[in-house]
Amino acid sequence: MIVHRSVKDSTGYVHQWVLDFELFFFNKQNFDYVKRLMQDWWWTSLVYALFYIILVFKGQSWMAQKNKKYELRQPLVLWNTGLALFSLWGAYRSVPELIYTLTHHGFMYSVCDSTYMKGITGLWVWLFMASKVPETIDTLFIVLRQQKLIFLHWYHHATVLIYCFYSYALFASTGHWFVTMNYCVHTIMYGYFALRAARIRVPAFVQPSITLLQLIQMIGGCIVNISAYYYKQDEHIFPIQVKEPRINIEAMSSSSSLDTLPVELIYYIFKYLDISTILLSFRYVCKRFQIIVNSYDYYKLDMRLISKINFDHICSRLCPEKIRSLILTNSLSTPYQIRTFLSRFSFDQFSYLQSLDLIKIEENNLLEILTNISLHSLKSLSIHCSAWETYNYTIRVLLSSIIVKSKLEKLHLNISYRDLDMISWPPLPTTLKYLCLEHCTFQEYCMILRHTTNLHKLTLTKCLMHNIDGSIYQSSDEIYPSKLTSLTLGACFMHMKELEIFLSCTPKLSHIKLIIWTESDDSVMDGKKWEDFISKKLPLLTKFEFFFDNSIHINRNSLNIQSYIQSFQTPFWLEKHHWYVTCDYITISSIIRLYSLPICHSSFIYYTNSNKISYSTLTPAINSNELIHQVHEMTLNLNETIETNDEIQNKQLEYPMFRKVTCLSLNVDGRYPYTSSRFLRAIIDLSSIVRLTIHLLTCDFSQNSTLRDYISAILKDTTNIHTLQITYMHTEQSFSSTQHLCSLIPQSVEHLKISIKNLEEIKTILKQLHQLLSVTFYSVNISNFYEDIEKWINLKRQNSICRHGLCSIQIWLGQLIHHDDKKSLAT
Repeated sequence: MIVHRSVKDSTGYVHQWVLDFELFFFNKQNFDYVKRLMQDWWWTSLVYALFYIILVFKGQSWMAQKNKKYELRQPLVLWNTGLALFSLWGAYRSVPELIYTLTHHGFMYSVCDSTYMKGITGLWVWLFMASKVPETIDTLFIVLRQQKLIFLHWYHHATVLIYCFYSYALFASTGHWFVTMNYCVHTIMYGYFALRAARIRVPAFVQPSITLLQLIQMIGGCIVNISAYYYKQDEHIFPIQVKEPRINIEAMSSSSSLDTLPVELIYYIFKYLDISTILLSFRYVCKRFQIIVNSYDYYKLDMRLISKINFDHICSRLCPEKIRSLILTNSLSTPYQIRTFLSRFSFDQFSYLQSLDLIKIEENNLLEILTNISLHSLKSLSIHCSAWETYNYTIRVLLSSIIVKSKLEKLHLNISYRDLDMISWPPLPTTLKYLCLEHCTFQEYCMILRHTTNLHKLTLTKCLMHNIDGSIYQSSDEIYPSKLTSLTLGACFMHMKELEIFLSCTPKLSHIKLIIWTESDDSVMDGKKWEDFISKKLPLLTKFEFFFDNSIHINRNSLNIQSYIQSFQTPFWLEKHHWYVTCDYITISSIIRLYSLPICHSSFIYYTNSNKISYSTLTPAINSNELIHQVHEMTLNLNETIETNDEIQNKQLEYPMFRKVTCLSLNVDGRYPYTSSRFLRAIIDLSSIVRLTIHLLTCDFSQNSTLRDYISAILKDTTNIHTLQITYMHTEQSFSSTQHLCSLIPQSVEHLKISIKNLEEIKTILKQLHQLLSVTFYSVNISNFYEDIEKWINLKRQNSICRHGLCSIQIWLGQLIHHDDKKSLAT
């Protein structure tokens, strides 16, 4: 039997020397099965209790007629000894856990919370309840030995059995105390009975002491029940106390409100709320909500774009063992966030973490996390580093070791496969279902397929298909046992011959996504070539997405764009699979791009009709708007000439072409006239934009008045942006006065990235835009006043964090210091 040295329970208490069977309730399926079984069949205790009482009196009558009694001394010794040891083991598990609950959460929590029903303690609670059935054998010994059977004996066994079954079915929070007290008393009582049955002399004070303990237990039980009743009347309601057999929908619809909803429904609502809303708003509505929030143990903590103020508040209220998902980032909006987070928590406290995302993490922070991370529940790991080549060998070996030992189902790393191959082979767990890596060679790709037999989805940014001497890897035509059904290649250069070798290894693919650069004369842009290959090698393919961009400038005079489209107009493409293709020739850059519809590239550069020649296999009967819904990022040049009639504009104003774009980048090179805002609204649903970037690519602001008015009109239409970036080149003539620029910025903007000239402009921006949570200032001369900026920030914003970058300073803004606060700080 396996023995675990230490295991943390659901309540946070760490049990020592745990046997393998005691982890039975850590399996959610096991726990749910027992819970459902007890809730559906608790009433059988009534049947058993009735059968028990009848059997007791029938047995006594039968033994009286027989006029014979059985000694049964040895079985009685063994029976009482067994019950004493069982109770001792149960007390060993329940007493320390109850003490831990009292010291860490208080008495109210101990009588109102049902978390103890899970984990190791939960198993021993269930065993205590189940033991009430075999404990009735006590009566059998009395009947067979023809001893005096008092009313209190059989009444106690029958009623306690029913009470325990019913209480467990309701998940009564008070059971925590009853189980612990009963285990302790039974340990002494059955130990005493065993010694008496073995005719071992026991001091006379033991028997009355046991009676006294039983009385104390009864009084304690009354206190617990009365306390629980008081707390419930005072709206101190903890999770999973009562499971109602039915819900009266009609009554709920007429009288229910948020504060009367069942706890399970409130937990379901929590899935759609961010942790700031839960801990800093919802928690303070009423006492009931406060307790529900304190008891919730499935928090998903996303620290992206969080304010420094909320970050500090959340960290002060955070219970690490209740966090299931964690996202930390050192982005421009939250500089040094991971370092600050680790200064407040030791990562081994997050013992039940299932998902971890680390974005732009520093080397020393990553080493600390990898050293202390708990692996027993981790299923998803994502690490994005700014510069992997600077990470030392120790970190890579440690990361490889963690990946091998874990049972990860999802792994996302912006490193190459070979960087993982440090200590063992293969460096990936067989439980892996989703894998994303920066790049690998074809040989390494084959290794991944061979060893990750449960892999369903694979994403590679690059795949190197050549040997050191420049020759292409040759496939062995081996079919790998992988369950891979989805493959994505992004931002790499490949030829058709290489793709054929690469894709032939996985004939079970049902989805392929290719975002690659290639040469215009390569057969990768030949629909007939793809048709033949897919028919022979990929018979299960149902979804084929691609975005091919040629890497060589093409002379328009020698180009026949229609020839690219013709090979995709066969029944195979249009009738069998309904795969549609568009080919654009960009006249201003002389390049070709060929892509499937819907557009699979999340970041899309839009060119107007005057700057491109475009052909498509899409028929007018098909709603083209539904084929561009995957585009979430877009770049536009606002100085392009627009050639479109009023009828199309009016139609598109009602239904913008790109409705799901959330990140928009606008380039303005200073040439007038600019793209009309009317047409901009026809192309994009500006109300959906949450991140807006405006690049002013000019040194001449002679038209600055017109430009200011134009940008002002755009900012008024983008009413929901929370992140705004305005960068431009400074000359003697500025784009706009800083005060006027601040008046243009919407109140919804919380994260600002902007070019500045001097410290005064920084002060003006921060004085006028109090809603800002973070700000990044750009200037070629900003290093000259780093210290002045930080001193001024510390006087105006408490607990702010500054980070120096290349020609920039990033500030995570803390609490605004008012006049009264300044006096207290000075004092």
